[in-house]
Amino acid sequence: TFHIALLDAYTRHDTTFFNLLDNIGFLVQFQCLLSTHGNELTMLEDHWITINNLAHCNIVLTSEELGAFSLTGLAYKVTISFGVGAEIWDMLPVGLKNRKPIPISTMLF
Repeated sequence: TFHIALLDAYTRHDTTFFNLLDNIGFLVQFQCLLSTHGNELTMLEDHWITINNLAHCNIVLTSEELGAFSLTGLAYKVTISFGVGAEIWDMLPVGLKNRKPIPISTMLF
C-alpha cells in the first residue's frame, strides 16, 4: 500500500501527499468481515493484535532504489527503511530527507 501511494503521488506530482507524511504520518485502513461469534472472535482478536502492532512501527525514507527496504529494531519498536529512488527523493520535504520517522496509524473497520 505504501509503495503504491508513493508511486501515485509521484505520478501526479502531488507534493501534498509527501507533506502529509511529514506532518501527520501514514494511515493504514483494514477491513474485516469477521464477527464476534464462535471461533471468529479469536480470529478477530488475532487480527486486531497484528494491526495494533503496526502502530509501533515507523517508516524512514531513503534515497536507495525504489522498493528497497530493511527492518531494524525490537518487537515493539521497529523502523522500516524504505527506498524511494532519486526521482521521488527530489520531491520530498526536508524533514523526510533528514530521515524523520513517519508514524503508522492503523484503523480496523
